[in-house]
Amino acid sequence: MKMLASHRWLLIAFFLAGCVGTPARPNTPPTVVTLPERPLPPDDAPLKVALDSSLGHYRVESRTIVFATSDTTIPLDSILVVAQIGVSAKHLIVAGAILFSGTVEMLTVTSGLGASRSSQSLNGEFRMDWSTVADSLAFPGQPTRAGCDQLQETARDILVSVFPLLPGSLTPNQIWRSRGTLRSCRAGVVMEIASRSQIAVASGTGTLNRRQVSLRSDGTVSIGGSGTQGAGLVTVRGSGVHTSTYSLNLEEGILVSTTTQSRTQIEFDMGYRTDRLIQRTMRSISRIR
Repeated sequence: MKMLASHRWLLIAFFLAGCVGTPARPNTPPTVVTLPERPLPPDDAPLKVALDSSLGHYRVESRTIVFATSDTTIPLDSILVVAQIGVSAKHLIVAGAILFSGTVEMLTVTSGLGASRSSQSLNGEFRMDWSTVADSLAFPGQPTRAGCDQLQETARDILVSVFPLLPGSLTPNQIWRSRGTLRSCRAGVVMEIASRSQIAVASGTGTLNRRQVSLRSDGTVSIGGSGTQGAGLVTVRGSGVHTSTYSLNLEEGILVSTTTQSRTQIEFDMGYRTDRLIQRTMRSISRIR
């Protein structure tokens, strides 16, 4: 099997931190209303989660290193993703639902090692709307083999993985769970990537600082799919773990930053040969304005 080319398996790295829910059935979107002003609660009350309608612009940087399972000391490939995105959010009339609108303003993917390094950049901007309803996520553009390995798909994966699933209010040491399923196509293989996470409010005291609320997400991911490469059938299986930390400013209603680390083992079964790879990813998201 030809070794990783360009951004072939990037979705795995991006979606690990998303964990925002299973795809919802398509329906007519409810009317959008602006976010109401809310008074600040007392320190001992649960902090209401109300996102500002203009969440801001963020820089996303992700580095993935790929190793053979048999030798994790010598990298086989390196993938660097740098993006700048703008995101806005509005509460919907449906209770608990949020409509997000995002734009990938810049995206560059650099892959390879040493002299074999190459880069691709997104032409123009990529815009997309998606929504959450309870623990569900709805977004357009389910992938097909005809659209495999498009940078637009990588841009979509970045947008839907920026924000964690959030409840209506937060209390110290609160814990909740989320799950997500996303489909992607890489190198002719349509894959389903499922993630399950436990998210907790990190608080060492009995109160929360509404200007700096920290969340920690720990979870697992499973990967499965099949497709053709040349005249042969390729079956993909994989599993992994991921940890993310989120910093929120609930007084301003914004996400400040995110860091994620993940480790995924992927198996490519080609009938006559099976390749096993380990993928380690570190990602950071920081608000720039």
